[in-house]
Amino acid sequence: MIDDNNTIQDNEEMDMFNYYYYSKAFNSKEIESILKLCDKLKKEVVIVDDGTTKDEVRRTEIGMLPSNSKTNWIYERLIELSSEANKDMNWDFDLDGMYEDIQYSIYHDNGGHYQWSSDIGDGYIHRKLSVTLQLSTPEEYEGGEIEYNLGSRILKAPSESGTLTIHPSYLLHRTNPIVSGVKKTLVLWISGNPFK
Repeated sequence: MIDDNNTIQDNEEMDMFNYYYYSKAFNSKEIESILKLCDKLKKEVVIVDDGTTKDEVRRTEIGMLPSNSKTNWIYERLIELSSEANKDMNWDFDLDGMYEDIQYSIYHDNGGHYQWSSDIGDGYIHRKLSVTLQLSTPEEYEGGEIEYNLGSRILKAPSESGTLTIHPSYLLHRTNPIVSGVKKTLVLWISGNPFK
């Protein structure tokens, strides 16, 4: 169920396999400003396969949004809300900032998707929280749902523009294939000392 704090819960206690979301983390004018900044970024198509099938794991166009005087307001808001979620969910992860630039991700209807994965792995053991900001409106695309695998069930994240979802980086998640249109998001990771 969804409680008043935007938390998805199974019971009265918080657990380590949930996500948190803010339905209006950024307003429409702010989203428009972010999209203008992102349109100027150099982008590349990222294709990851499983060794046998092309595009099996991931197909996304990405650009990196660096921290600078024009983007600091985005970074500051995302860090602030992520820290708040870390406290409200009782995750209480040891966080010390961002080690990576924000990733601007574009999923096209030419097979754009990202299969089940976690955000921790070789070279990325410092990631603690994974954060996704929805830039597109649900009317701009079909498919492309973000889902979380809790083991016993699959949860679908909200998709309205301006929605910010935050989850522990070890949680399995995916972006389903785009059927039509284009979906745009910002993705970042809040980091700290590796889990022990």
